[in-house]
Amino acid sequence: MDETHFVINMDNGSYSRFQRTSQKIQEALAAENTLLWYFPPVATHLVQPTDSFVISKIKDAWTRIWECKETDPEMIKAREWSDTVRKDGAFSGKLKNPGKG
Repeated sequence: MDETHFVINMDNGSYSRFQRTSQKIQEALAAENTLLWYFPPVATHLVQPTDSFVISKIKDAWTRIWECKETDPEMIKAREWSDTVRKDGAFSGKLKNPGKG
């Protein structure tokens, strides 16, 4: 028998919603060694494991990608990034509007 276990975390859920989950769904999950957990309504990111770990890793990866593109001089030369200087001396960093020619 496979000893792998899975947990599905449901955000903005409640125990009463879990109680209303159909017996058929509960049996199907149990057959796959899967637990269904609901977080309480209005739970902060501090108690949600996906927000504090998984989502933060995804955000970190996207931030690295963004920062590489933001400082890529070839993209600025190709006018994909705005090179307009703001009043405070910084660059705006806006993306070119694809809807404008």
